[in-house]
Amino acid sequence: MKLFDYLKMEFPGLTPEDTKVHLAQINDYKEDPLVKFRAETFDEWQCWQKRLEFNRRYVVSLIRIPGTETWLFAGAFQQKGNAGKKAYPGREELYYQYLLEKLPETEEYAGRMYISFKNTARNFIRLGESIQSELVISSITPVRLTFGEFPGYRNVVLDRNSPLRVELSQFLNEKTVNEVIGHRFFLFIVFLCTVFLDDFRLPGQGTLNHTDDRRIHGFFREIQFCDDQFLKRLQPSCIGLLSLLL
Repeated sequence: MKLFDYLKMEFPGLTPEDTKVHLAQINDYKEDPLVKFRAETFDEWQCWQKRLEFNRRYVVSLIRIPGTETWLFAGAFQQKGNAGKKAYPGREELYYQYLLEKLPETEEYAGRMYISFKNTARNFIRLGESIQSELVISSITPVRLTFGEFPGYRNVVLDRNSPLRVELSQFLNEKTVNEVIGHRFFLFIVFLCTVFLDDFRLPGQGTLNHTDDRRIHGFFREIQFCDDQFLKRLQPSCIGLLSLLL
């Protein structure tokens, strides 16, 4: 189904002709809109624009999943004007600061709806009618994005003081195995938690035995995630859990 067809069922006034589509992705300052979204600062971040780009009544915001042609729906907004050019913290250039008000009718899909779209233009703020036929809903997940997309095994940095360490533990303790198992990154989350959280247990599970460690070690060598010295430090509970999942 097309994105605008779906959104108009929730908010009939949200037509492509009245909308600019913000195709947000990592910018020249290495700011990642997915990180902003997870930190709940995306809405404020996108209000700052170098030019008067949001010159229509509505803005639909999509965030690119790095390395793919998939975009996360981040919300629909009504444009209420701008405060003129102002200094943007940490930059020399002046930016227009827009006032964007969320449309509550579409908010339940923010962080849950994914769109397939290949942006062939250089511009990342597009006229709604120019791309409406290309914005196709690929999925709507039952759970809102909270962690951001998994960036790859070799790109994850997690130390003992990371807030992600706490969030992962809370996430897995609040969900049942059946709710979590469908996530693409479940296997890796289990690995992280069992390595870094000494007291980690799946809900309803006791301590698992150290089994089939050669198969698990071979798996992590194959994906080039870690070396032999790191593998020696794997906790027995981690090996047991991964043996059940692989």
